[in-house]
Amino acid sequence: MIITYLFALKSISVIGCALLIARVFFAFSTFVMNALSRLPPAQGIAAMQLIGLLAGTLRVMVMVIRSWLDGSYKQNPFFIPGTGDPFVTPKVLNQDLKGSIQ
Repeated sequence: MIITYLFALKSISVIGCALLIARVFFAFSTFVMNALSRLPPAQGIAAMQLIGLLAGTLRVMVMVIRSWLDGSYKQNPFFIPGTGDPFVTPKVLNQDLKGSIQ
């Protein structure tokens, strides 16, 4: 009985998310693309590139702020958690080893 309710709840959530994303794409295509079609082609391309740049920058900023707030920036695959010691001790190369590599 509970499984049926959970399945229904998940199904409704998935449909709701899909409709939300569809509304975002619809709004973009009707408002933004309509406004960009009124510009000359060169200005429309420049505006679209600027929108892409701003969206990418905003996405990175959100990820950085989120990791700063929840402390996940401290998790690092190269260092042992808690101690800060590296998993593998770095090897310092001397001149002979550098020459053999090159």
